[in-house]
Amino acid sequence: GGEGHTPVLDSKENVWFTMIIGNRVGVWDRTTEQVKTWEVPTENSFPYGILVDKNDKVWIAEFHGCKVAMFDPVTEKFTEYPALTLTNLKSGCTIRRLGMDQRTEMVYYGVFSHGKLGQIDIKTGETTEHNIPMPFSEPYDTWPDAQGNVWVSDGGQGGTLIKFDPKTAKMTYYPTPQRTDQPKLDISREGGIWYSPRSSTKAAVGVLYPDVTKMTTLAAYR
Repeated sequence: GGEGHTPVLDSKENVWFTMIIGNRVGVWDRTTEQVKTWEVPTENSFPYGILVDKNDKVWIAEFHGCKVAMFDPVTEKFTEYPALTLTNLKSGCTIRRLGMDQRTEMVYYGVFSHGKLGQIDIKTGETTEHNIPMPFSEPYDTWPDAQGNVWVSDGGQGGTLIKFDPKTAKMTYYPTPQRTDQPKLDISREGGIWYSPRSSTKAAVGVLYPDVTKMTTLAAYR
């Protein structure tokens, strides 16, 4: 048995997904219409967020494993990158979702349990982590915009979006109107930061326009 999560497409439009319950990553092959799965090396890792890079490598957030795993569909091999928090503290931590800047070949993750933003250089495998300065931070989703800033959805502080500038390591806070957690965000081609206020009192979809002078439409196009 298993529990599928977060389907994403590769360049051939095959559908990749994680199985939180079942500890596996899987793919539905568009040509054969068959499903194949592989077990993640770390036991009970709870594979959660997933994305595919421009070379069709598959990247997975291990929620309970507190690692980022890369799966190569050609060799069918995994490479795991433990969060520095896991290595330094030698205790458990959690990671929810991943983001990727395809231009700089950086993978970003939030250490949900310890309030940190991490990044992995795909070319070198080097991992760096940054402390999120406000207490009780729970970084959930991470995603870069067209300018290379990394946006973080955070629910532990009552609901806020955080902009991280990798060049200066500066973090800028944008509190949301409602108190809520924010399990997912996305960035439109016009630069709107769309987020999901899941636990808010009023059901809604939220959007932040960092520079309203650049907005040409209220629609969300990718």
